[in-house]
Amino acid sequence: MIEEKNNFKRMTDLMEECQVAMLTTFGKGGDMHSRPMGHLQYEFDGRHLWFFTSADSAIVSEIESDSSVNVTYSEPKKQIYVAASGTGEIIDDREKIRELWTPLATAWFPKGVDDPSLRLIKIEVANAEYWEVQFGGLKQIIAIAKAITTGEQPDASGVHGRIGSLQ
Repeated sequence: MIEEKNNFKRMTDLMEECQVAMLTTFGKGGDMHSRPMGHLQYEFDGRHLWFFTSADSAIVSEIESDSSVNVTYSEPKKQIYVAASGTGEIIDDREKIRELWTPLATAWFPKGVDDPSLRLIKIEVANAEYWEVQFGGLKQIIAIAKAITTGEQPDASGVHGRIGSLQ
């Protein structure tokens, strides 16, 4: 349990560094649709991720017809990668919207927290993983060049954490 709590904390820190997530939903016929979503300020508890959306956006109908979702974060310059899968739900909870509101969201919702089209996407996380590669830049280029000349795969050392089966 201590390891999972540490993983929650580390995953929160890594998501904060990434700022933008790619949220994938399934449309009619099973087609996957991914779109960038702004990261909300929160402490990841290992169970929920939250995003703002508009009531009339395609993501709402997609989640309502198939709640399966995948969320990924990446910050390649820092060699940080996070992936989470679970189920999505559209929520119209003004108290929670106020709790999660950030002034940056005004760009998309100029009426603020009282915008009648403003909704929350609540992701119930079932599984999540993160990776932190221990080297990048020039060290990575050298390791790849060495692998090409020797035929041996480069060392992909890094930190990998997992949070699983939380539902």
